[in-house]
Amino acid sequence: TEEAASPSPLLRGHASLDRRMAGWDIRVPISAGSAQEAARIARIETEQAARSIWITPATTTTPGTHLSTAADWATLLSDIDLAVTPVVVDADARPGYWLDQVTAGAKAAGHPPEELVGAIRTDIAGTFARDGLLPGSAERCYDDLASAFERAPSPSLHLVVASGLAPHDAGADAAWSLAFMLASAVSTFRELQARGIALPTIASRMELTLGAQADQFMTIAMTRASRLLWAKVLTALGVDAAAHPAFVHVVTGRTTTTTLAPWTNMLRGTNEAAAAAMGGADAITLTPFDAGLGASDDHARRVARNAQLILAREGHLARVADPAGGSAYVEHLTGQLARLAWGHLQQIEAAGGVFSALTEGVIQTAIAETVTKRHAQIAKRRRTLVGVSDYADPTESKLTRAAAEVLPEAAASASDEATPAPSPTCTPLTAYADAAPWRAMRSWCDTIATETDLRPKVFLANLGAIPAHKARAAFARRFAEAIGLAVSDNDGYAAIDPLVAAFVASGADGVVICGSDNAYGELVPALAERLSAHEEKPAFLAVAGRPGAAEAQWRAAGVSHFIFMGMDGVTVGNSLLDTISGEFA
Repeated sequence: TEEAASPSPLLRGHASLDRRMAGWDIRVPISAGSAQEAARIARIETEQAARSIWITPATTTTPGTHLSTAADWATLLSDIDLAVTPVVVDADARPGYWLDQVTAGAKAAGHPPEELVGAIRTDIAGTFARDGLLPGSAERCYDDLASAFERAPSPSLHLVVASGLAPHDAGADAAWSLAFMLASAVSTFRELQARGIALPTIASRMELTLGAQADQFMTIAMTRASRLLWAKVLTALGVDAAAHPAFVHVVTGRTTTTTLAPWTNMLRGTNEAAAAAMGGADAITLTPFDAGLGASDDHARRVARNAQLILAREGHLARVADPAGGSAYVEHLTGQLARLAWGHLQQIEAAGGVFSALTEGVIQTAIAETVTKRHAQIAKRRRTLVGVSDYADPTESKLTRAAAEVLPEAAASASDEATPAPSPTCTPLTAYADAAPWRAMRSWCDTIATETDLRPKVFLANLGAIPAHKARAAFARRFAEAIGLAVSDNDGYAAIDPLVAAFVASGADGVVICGSDNAYGELVPALAERLSAHEEKPAFLAVAGRPGAAEAQWRAAGVSHFIFMGMDGVTVGNSLLDTISGEFA
């Protein structure tokens, strides 16, 4: 029975029985420039088992698909069976405009608008958080949304999204993303009820959207907690939660997709999508691995789509109602996350609601604290970005993609409001990427290598036999390559003279001394003094390992940096690059 599939507090979701037969909604993003190209992609995706298409219309600042006329929409929708394939459109804070565009496009393509399924993704709070303002006053935006509710041609068309993507994209953790999503939903319920829309009607036409976390268990718990929290909100509003279960859409790769070693994004995306599936997501968007490079190509989209098909049909994740249910750890984490998110929601409500909390900086401050902690974890490599902060290859062949298109200024009037009413403002949530600090360092070295055909290089001054220096040399190599330096390695030296000669012959810009603690005591001061006095002395001289009580002595001899587990890799890396920047000025 449905009750068996969705016991209180509805952690499993309303579609768990259906998912055993059909799986979740594989929702593919399309941001393709021309309507013709978007139609081509949509045709391929739907023919290859994608369940729904997610259209991002282009604006003068946001890349997407150029959909300014009914003819554009007719081109896009002509080959799509609208009664079967949901069409999801980002409407931001203009639901009326985009509802009219989709409806007119369906008519022009020969489809009855009553057949429309999918969503007009109205995200008023999310747009305000992302952009810092709205296209008019908040009251005007909610008036527009209420009008869309009254004239939507199909009862199967969702008209509003309560989304945690804006804070997630700015670096918020799972609890704050959930809290923002709930605060957005509460604001919509209040505003539309004040405009005469019944609460059950609002609940039935609302989607929840969250960004997947890098941690698999956190994504599972977050997805399950979203249902618990949704039910709690509906109960507080006097709405039957069992009759209006949450529709949860999870998007992967919003902050974890990297432009460095982009192939590793396949692993990240698959891991995040698997976690969303195990958490019971109704729809999953797996971001193509090359999304950070521009417009995704057919191969990247195929990998993203097929990864979900494999998870559902070969991994059988769609055949289990609640794969993680009953796990003591997951159940505990779900409850803990739900309590944290509810506390954050109460904090937002105490500030006067989501708009006031954004205007006063409550949410921005909380996210900034999270970002600071995460940056520290990644900088110290307590959280590893494979191919970026560790195990990087600075000489990898770079993938290139065409730049995604934005709407030309001349065409902007088609979708912009002529005379918007005054809008409140807030500090926008700045986009965050886990790899950004490491990408900046690698970018500097890549630019030097491109302009001079000479990549900045470090020489590993390995002391003694291989077993004595191997561990620290391997650590130093991985760190140097992560910040973009080439590495000159060797099997080790027993004496200082041949080591110094090898450094000079290498043409390296800096030196990292690697060896055992026993070797360091005798050789580091002597080697540092010798290199510092040499006419071709290195721009920096680092030691792999913690200096302990010898730090003052070694610095006096010429050692400038120390490289060790637990160091702030971003600070040390930037300092190393600063010391050699003069050589490439």
